[in-house]
Amino acid sequence: MTKMSNTEEQDKSSAQQVSTVAKRRDFLKKATVGAAIATIPSHSVWAGRLISGNMSGNVSGWAQEGKLATLSHGYYKTHIGNGEQMLFSDAFGGEPIENMGEVMPAGLTLLDVMNNFAIDGDNGNKSGGPGMVNAQLATMYLNAKNSGGLTYWPVVNTSTGPFYSLQEYGAYLYDQARNPTFPATSESVGEALDLIINQHHA
Repeated sequence: MTKMSNTEEQDKSSAQQVSTVAKRRDFLKKATVGAAIATIPSHSVWAGRLISGNMSGNVSGWAQEGKLATLSHGYYKTHIGNGEQMLFSDAFGGEPIENMGEVMPAGLTLLDVMNNFAIDGDNGNKSGGPGMVNAQLATMYLNAKNSGGLTYWPVVNTSTGPFYSLQEYGAYLYDQARNPTFPATSESVGEALDLIINQHHA
Protein backbone atom coordinates (compact mmCIF):
# COMPACT_ATOMS: atom_id res chain seq x y z
CA MET A 1 0.00 0.00 0.00
CA THR A 2 1.50 3.35 -1.03
CA LYS A 3 1.50 6.28 1.28
CA MET A 4 -0.23 9.45 0.06
CA SER A 5 1.70 12.65 -0.11
CA ASN A 6 0.63 15.64 1.99
CA THR A 7 -0.79 17.29 -1.14
CA GLU A 8 -2.84 14.20 -2.01
CA GLU A 9 -4.12 13.95 1.58
CA GLN A 10 -5.08 17.63 1.56
CA ASP A 11 -6.83 17.22 -1.80
CA LYS A 12 -8.71 14.18 -0.51
CA SER A 13 -9.65 15.97 2.72
CA SER A 14 -10.75 19.04 0.78
CA ALA A 15 -12.85 16.90 -1.59
CA GLN A 16 -14.51 15.16 1.38
CA GLN A 17 -15.31 18.51 2.99
CA VAL A 18 -16.80 19.81 -0.26
CA SER A 19 -18.81 16.58 -0.59
CA THR A 20 -20.05 16.87 3.00
CA VAL A 21 -21.06 20.51 2.47
CA ALA A 22 -22.79 19.61 -0.81
CA LYS A 23 -24.69 16.75 0.86
CA ARG A 24 -25.74 19.04 3.72
CA ARG A 25 -26.91 21.72 1.30
CA ASP A 26 -28.82 19.11 -0.69
CA PHE A 27 -30.43 17.81 2.51
CA LEU A 28 -31.36 21.31 3.65
CA LYS A 29 -32.73 22.17 0.22
CA LYS A 30 -34.85 19.01 0.16
CA ALA A 31 -36.02 19.62 3.72
CA THR A 32 -36.97 23.17 2.77
CA VAL A 33 -38.80 22.08 -0.35
CA GLY A 34 -40.44 19.19 1.48
CA ALA A 35 -41.64 21.59 4.12
CA ALA A 36 -42.13 24.19 1.43
CA ILE A 37 -45.47 25.01 2.83
CA ALA A 38 -43.43 26.05 5.85
CA THR A 39 -41.58 28.66 3.86
CA ILE A 40 -43.11 32.11 4.00
CA PRO A 41 -44.09 33.25 0.48
CA SER A 42 -41.88 36.34 0.59
CA HIS A 43 -38.85 34.08 0.96
CA SER A 44 -37.06 32.65 -2.06
CA VAL A 45 -38.83 29.29 -2.30
CA TRP A 46 -42.40 28.27 -1.68
CA ALA A 47 -42.71 24.75 -2.92
CA GLY A 48 -40.82 25.64 -6.08
CA ARG A 49 -44.07 26.80 -7.65
CA LEU A 50 -45.23 30.01 -6.11
CA ILE A 51 -42.38 32.36 -6.83
CA SER A 52 -40.21 32.57 -9.91
CA GLY A 53 -36.60 33.45 -9.31
CA ASN A 54 -36.16 30.30 -7.24
CA MET A 55 -33.41 30.63 -4.59
CA SER A 56 -32.65 34.19 -5.66
CA GLY A 57 -35.12 36.05 -3.51
CA ASN A 58 -36.49 37.68 -6.65
CA VAL A 59 -40.23 37.88 -6.14
CA SER A 60 -41.26 38.41 -9.73
CA GLY A 61 -44.29 36.18 -9.63
CA TRP A 62 -47.71 35.94 -8.11
CA ALA A 63 -47.30 38.07 -4.97
CA GLN A 64 -45.63 41.11 -6.47
CA GLU A 65 -48.70 43.08 -7.39
CA GLY A 66 -50.07 43.58 -3.89
CA LYS A 67 -49.72 42.96 -0.19
CA LEU A 68 -50.68 39.44 0.78
CA ALA A 69 -53.61 39.25 3.20
CA THR A 70 -54.99 36.08 4.77
CA LEU A 71 -57.66 35.28 7.33
CA SER A 72 -57.52 32.58 10.01
CA HIS A 73 -59.84 29.65 10.62
CA GLY A 74 -61.15 31.66 13.58
CA TYR A 75 -62.58 34.17 11.12
CA TYR A 76 -64.07 31.63 8.74
CA LYS A 77 -65.80 29.62 11.44
CA THR A 78 -67.54 32.73 12.80
CA HIS A 79 -68.35 34.36 9.43
CA ILE A 80 -70.24 31.66 7.58
CA GLY A 81 -70.92 32.04 3.85
CA ASN A 82 -67.44 31.99 2.32
CA GLY A 83 -67.25 28.34 1.30
CA GLU A 84 -66.98 26.70 4.74
CA GLN A 85 -69.81 24.22 4.06
CA MET A 86 -67.87 22.53 1.24
CA LEU A 87 -66.88 18.93 1.88
CA PHE A 88 -63.21 18.58 2.74
CA SER A 89 -62.93 15.74 0.21
CA ASP A 90 -64.34 17.97 -2.57
CA ALA A 91 -61.78 20.68 -1.83
CA PHE A 92 -58.76 18.40 -1.48
CA GLY A 93 -59.56 15.14 -3.25
CA GLY A 94 -59.18 13.11 -0.04
CA GLU A 95 -60.51 12.80 3.47
CA PRO A 96 -59.05 14.79 6.38
CA ILE A 97 -55.66 13.68 7.67
CA GLU A 98 -56.10 11.43 10.67
CA ASN A 99 -54.39 11.65 14.01
CA MET A 100 -51.90 8.83 14.61
CA GLY A 101 -53.64 5.51 15.11
CA GLU A 102 -57.10 7.06 14.74
CA VAL A 103 -59.79 7.06 12.06
CA MET A 104 -61.21 10.25 10.57
CA PRO A 105 -64.83 9.94 9.41
CA ALA A 106 -65.81 10.69 5.83
CA GLY A 107 -68.16 13.55 5.03
CA LEU A 108 -66.53 16.30 7.11
CA THR A 109 -66.84 19.86 5.83
CA LEU A 110 -64.23 22.59 5.89
CA LEU A 111 -66.15 24.09 8.83
CA ASP A 112 -66.03 20.74 10.66
CA VAL A 113 -62.25 20.56 10.51
CA MET A 114 -61.87 24.23 11.44
CA ASN A 115 -64.05 23.65 14.52
CA ASN A 116 -61.60 20.92 15.66
CA PHE A 117 -64.25 18.88 17.46
CA ALA A 118 -63.56 15.57 19.21
CA ILE A 119 -64.44 12.58 17.00
CA ASP A 120 -66.82 10.28 18.89
CA GLY A 121 -65.98 12.12 22.12
CA ASP A 122 -62.27 11.20 21.85
CA ASN A 123 -60.19 14.28 22.71
CA GLY A 124 -57.14 12.49 21.30
CA ASN A 125 -58.79 12.42 17.89
CA LYS A 126 -59.97 15.85 16.82
CA SER A 127 -61.20 16.86 13.39
CA GLY A 128 -58.50 19.54 13.04
CA GLY A 129 -55.93 16.75 12.69
CA PRO A 130 -52.31 16.65 13.84
CA GLY A 131 -50.96 20.17 14.31
CA MET A 132 -54.40 21.44 13.20
CA VAL A 133 -53.29 20.55 9.66
CA ASN A 134 -56.84 19.94 8.40
CA ALA A 135 -58.04 23.27 9.79
CA GLN A 136 -55.06 25.11 8.27
CA LEU A 137 -55.52 23.39 4.89
CA ALA A 138 -59.16 24.48 4.90
CA THR A 139 -58.14 28.00 5.84
CA MET A 140 -55.54 28.29 3.05
CA TYR A 141 -58.05 26.91 0.55
CA LEU A 142 -60.62 29.52 1.61
CA ASN A 143 -57.99 32.27 1.49
CA ALA A 144 -57.31 31.39 -2.14
CA LYS A 145 -61.04 30.99 -2.92
CA ASN A 146 -61.84 34.41 -1.48
CA SER A 147 -58.76 36.21 -2.85
CA GLY A 148 -59.56 39.61 -4.28
CA GLY A 149 -62.46 40.03 -1.86
CA LEU A 150 -61.94 39.09 1.78
CA THR A 151 -58.29 38.20 1.25
CA TYR A 152 -55.39 38.67 -1.12
CA TRP A 153 -53.82 35.25 -1.72
CA PRO A 154 -53.63 35.16 -5.55
CA VAL A 155 -52.17 31.70 -6.06
CA VAL A 156 -54.88 30.68 -8.55
CA ASN A 157 -54.89 32.28 -12.00
CA THR A 158 -56.34 30.40 -14.96
CA SER A 159 -53.89 32.09 -17.35
CA THR A 160 -50.60 32.50 -15.52
CA GLY A 161 -50.72 30.20 -12.48
CA PRO A 162 -48.87 29.29 -10.36
CA PHE A 163 -52.01 27.16 -9.95
CA TYR A 164 -54.56 27.16 -12.74
CA SER A 165 -57.54 26.09 -10.64
CA LEU A 166 -58.62 25.98 -7.03
CA GLN A 167 -58.80 22.19 -7.36
CA GLU A 168 -55.13 22.05 -8.42
CA TYR A 169 -54.13 24.25 -5.48
CA GLY A 170 -56.17 22.12 -3.06
CA ALA A 171 -54.66 18.89 -4.39
CA TYR A 172 -51.16 20.33 -4.08
CA LEU A 173 -51.69 21.50 -0.49
CA TYR A 174 -53.20 18.15 0.45
CA ASP A 175 -50.33 16.20 -1.08
CA GLN A 176 -47.76 18.31 0.79
CA ALA A 177 -49.60 17.65 4.06
CA ARG A 178 -50.53 14.00 3.45
CA ASN A 179 -47.12 12.98 2.04
CA PRO A 180 -44.60 15.41 3.54
CA THR A 181 -40.94 15.04 2.64
CA PHE A 182 -38.77 14.07 5.59
CA PRO A 183 -38.14 15.68 8.04
CA ALA A 184 -41.49 17.44 7.68
CA THR A 185 -44.60 15.81 9.16
CA SER A 186 -48.29 16.48 8.70
CA GLU A 187 -48.21 18.18 12.09
CA SER A 188 -45.30 20.45 11.13
CA VAL A 189 -47.04 21.34 7.86
CA GLY A 190 -50.10 22.41 9.88
CA GLU A 191 -47.93 24.52 12.17
CA ALA A 192 -46.16 26.06 9.18
CA LEU A 193 -49.45 26.97 7.52
CA ASP A 194 -50.53 28.61 10.76
CA LEU A 195 -47.33 30.65 10.68
CA ILE A 196 -48.00 31.76 7.09
CA ILE A 197 -51.56 32.76 7.98
CA ASN A 198 -50.41 34.76 10.99
CA GLN A 199 -47.55 36.36 9.05
CA HIS A 200 -49.98 37.73 6.46
CA HIS A 201 -53.12 38.15 8.57
CA ALA A 202 -55.38 40.90 7.25
